Amino acid sequence: MKKFLALTLALAMLLCLAACGSKDSTLDGNNSNDADNFTPIEWTAVGYLDSSNYHSVQQKAFCDAVTERTNGRLTINFYAAGELPFTGYEFVSITSDGTAQITFPGSGYYDTEVPSAGVAGWLRMCSNNDQVLAAMDALKEYNTAAFAEYGVEYLGLWTMAGQGWFGTGAVPTQWSDLKGMKFRTHSSMFTPIMTPYGIEPVSISWGEVIPSLQRGVCNGALTGMTSAYSSGWQEVTDWVIPMEAQCCYGLILVNSAALAALPEDIQQIVREEAANYQEVSFSYNEEANAEVLNQLQEAGLTIVELSDEDLAQIDAYAAATWEPQAKEYNCEDALAIVREVVGK
Repeated sequence: MKKFLALTLALAMLLCLAACGSKDSTLDGNNSNDADNFTPIEWTAVGYLDSSNYHSVQQKAFCDAVTERTNGRLTINFYAAGELPFTGYEFVSITSDGTAQITFPGSGYYDTEVPSAGVAGWLRMCSNNDQVLAAMDALKEYNTAAFAEYGVEYLGLWTMAGQGWFGTGAVPTQWSDLKGMKFRTHSSMFTPIMTPYGIEPVSISWGEVIPSLQRGVCNGALTGMTSAYSSGWQEVTDWVIPMEAQCCYGLILVNSAALAALPEDIQQIVREEAANYQEVSFSYNEEANAEVLNQLQEAGLTIVELSDEDLAQIDAYAAATWEPQAKEYNCEDALAIVREVVGK
C-alpha cells in the first residue's frame, strides 16, 4: 500500500512539474497587458470517486496545474465524492447548467445523454487502452456535436481500464461458480454476462461498497483493480477475477459557455492541461495495472484466471447485446465506426 501511495504522490508531482516546465511562458499569466485588470474567476470541478482514490488525486492535480499556470486568474476548486451532493449520473446535467464548470464522469455516467460516447466502453468491445483511444479518436467529431447540444465540451479522456471482479467467501474456479452471488456493478450493461449464470447485479454507490460487502448486502463488486486497491477493497474481499468486462474510461467535461468566456490564453491552458491529464492517466494506468495484481496477492487475495472456454462464452453473450443496444440508443453509426476500428 505504501508503494502504491508513493507512486500516486509521485504522479501528482509529475502533473505539476509538467505543467510548470513544458509550456510556453507566454501562456502562464504574466504577459497579458490586461492581467492587472482581470477579475479572478473561480470554477467548481467535481469527481465521483473518494479523495484518496488515485483518479481523484490526478484530477485535483489537473485543477491545481491550471490554477498555478494562470497565477490564480482561474482557480479551479476540486471536490471529490461526498464533498458535494451530486452523483456521477448528474455530471452531464450539472456541467450543462453551470452548477459545475468541469466534471469527470466515469463509464456509465454519460451514456444516457450521449450514448455514442460510451460505445467504446460497451461490454467486451475494446480489449485495451490503445483500442479505446483509437475508437474515441474516430468518434471525436460525432461526440463533440452530441455534447454541444447540452452546452458541454468534451476535452479528453481518463482511463479506468484493468477491471476486477472482487468477491468474498469460497474461491471460484470458473465463471459459473458465481451462481447465486450478488455483485455490485455501476451499470445494467453487465447483466447479459451475469444473469445467464445466476449472478444477481445490484446497484450500490461507490462510497457504500465496502460497508455493503461487510454487511453482506452484496457478495462481490466490480471495478478497476487499481481503484479498488487504492480504496481498500482488498481488506474486505477474499479473491479477484481480473476480467475486463469493459474497457472503462471517463471523460473530462467543461461547460462550453464558461470556457468561451475565458481569455484565449487561459482557454489554451485549460485545453493543454486536459491533454496532459489524459496522457498521464493512460501512461500511469499501464504501469499501475502491471503492479496491482502482485499488490492484491500480497494483500492476501487469491487471483482467479478464467479459462479460454469461459471467456469465449462471455464474449458471445456480450456481442449479442451490441446491435440491440445501438438501436435502442440510436447510435448505429457510432457502433459501426467502433467495430471497424477494433475489428469486431
